[in-house]
Amino acid sequence: MSSILPPREYNDDEEARLAEALNNMGQKMLDIVDSACRLRTAPGDAKRQRALMRTNLEQAAHAGMAALTYSKSEPK
Repeated sequence: MSSILPPREYNDDEEARLAEALNNMGQKMLDIVDSACRLRTAPGDAKRQRALMRTNLEQAAHAGMAALTYSKSEPK
């Protein structure tokens, strides 16, 4: 199973849990689409849309991790 977020060491358990949850949910969404589209035999347009979906999931996961980081920072 591939990861939505790149593997890395996290600063604390809260970050690690969020990254794991985002990776799991993102992979589940990709698996559902792969199954529905029969991706192995799907036309190129379907594969391109799936790649676009993966890119968007990666961006969303990064935004989620950034939101956690900002929520931990000291208010100015």
